[in-house]
Amino acid sequence: MEIYIFIGVFLLLITCIAPRDKTVFYFFCILFAMIGLFRSHNVGTDCIAYSSAFRKITLNPNTWNLILPFEPGFNVLCALFKQYISSSPMLLWGIMSAFYTFNMGRFFRKYTSNINIALLLFYLLGTYMFSFNIIRQSFAFALLLVSFSAMNIEELRKRDFFKCMLVIVVCAILFHSVMYALLVVPFVALYMKKWNISKRFLFFMLAMSFLAFYFNVAVNYVMGFVDQTGLEGKLINYAIRNAQIGEDSGYSILKVTFVSVWAAFLIKMCPVKTDLFLTLYIIGVVILNSFGNLVVEFARVYEIFNVFGIYMARIWSMKRIGLQLYLYRIGVIIYSVVLFVNLLIKNYGEIVPYEFRF
Repeated sequence: MEIYIFIGVFLLLITCIAPRDKTVFYFFCILFAMIGLFRSHNVGTDCIAYSSAFRKITLNPNTWNLILPFEPGFNVLCALFKQYISSSPMLLWGIMSAFYTFNMGRFFRKYTSNINIALLLFYLLGTYMFSFNIIRQSFAFALLLVSFSAMNIEELRKRDFFKCMLVIVVCAILFHSVMYALLVVPFVALYMKKWNISKRFLFFMLAMSFLAFYFNVAVNYVMGFVDQTGLEGKLINYAIRNAQIGEDSGYSILKVTFVSVWAAFLIKMCPVKTDLFLTLYIIGVVILNSFGNLVVEFARVYEIFNVFGIYMARIWSMKRIGLQLYLYRIGVIIYSVVLFVNLLIKNYGEIVPYEFRF
C-alpha cells in the first residue's frame, strides 16, 4: 500500500498549493494512466478471472461467457483486441484504465476550474483505485462521460434528451448493466428546476435514506436476537439474510453515518438553489443508504455517482470569504483523508497492494 500512500500525500501537498495548475494536473493524469497501464494481474479483485475469460474469447460467439458472463460489446472488444492487437489481457485492461483516467480528467477540466482538487478527490475517495476492480463498469462509464461532455449535460437541451438516454442504454447493453442507473441523469439534468429539486428536498431525501439505513440496522439486531432465542422460521431467516449490514456492522454504520453527515453539510454549503452535480451526488448517497447494505450492485452504483462529487471541487473557490470558506476547505481535506485511510486499512480486500507488471 506504500505507493498509494506516497502518491496521496504528494498529491495532497501539491494540490493545496496549486489547485488550478495545469502542469500538475496533466502530470498526475499521466501518472495515474501509467499506473493503471503497467499494473500486474494481481492488482484488481477480478483481474485474474477476467484474464482467464479473455484467453478463451475469440470472434466465435460460442467461446463467449465460458468463465464469466460478459455483455456482448465487451466480448467483441476482447475478441477484436486479441485477434488484431495483442493476446495480453493485461495490456487491454491497462489501456481501458488509461482511457478511463483521461476521460475523467477531461470531465474535470470541463466542469470545474479547480481541476487539481477534483483530481485529489478522485484519488483519495477511492474512485481511481476501485476502477482496477470494476473494469467493465469503469470503461462503460468513461464512454458515457464522453457523451455527457459532448452534450454538455449540465445544460442538457430537449433535443439531446433522448439521444442521451439512448447512449446510456446502449452502454448498459453492450458493456455493463449497472449503467442503467444513470438513466436518472438526463431526467434530473432536464427537469431539475421544473421539479423544484431544491436543497430542502435533497436534505429530505438524504434524511429519509439515513433513517431507512438505521431501520435496517435495528431489524438486523432484533432478528439476530430472536434467532438466538431459537424462534426460527422461514420468515425470520429471510429477514436476517436481507438485513445484513456487511462483514463488519460497526464499520458500515460508521461509514454511512460519516458519508451522510458530510452530504448534509454539502447541501448546507451549496451557494445556489439547485445544482446538477450536487443532486446526482446526493442521489448516490441515498442509494448507498437505502440499498447498499442489501445488494452489492447498489454499492457499485454509489461508486458511479460518487464521481459527481466533483461538486466539492467546484465550490472550493466559492464566493464566500472568511471562516466559512476555510472551514469548508479543511472539511474537504479531513473527509477525503479519513475515507482514504479507512479504505486502505479496512478495505476487506477491495484495494489490492500495487505490483508492477514487469
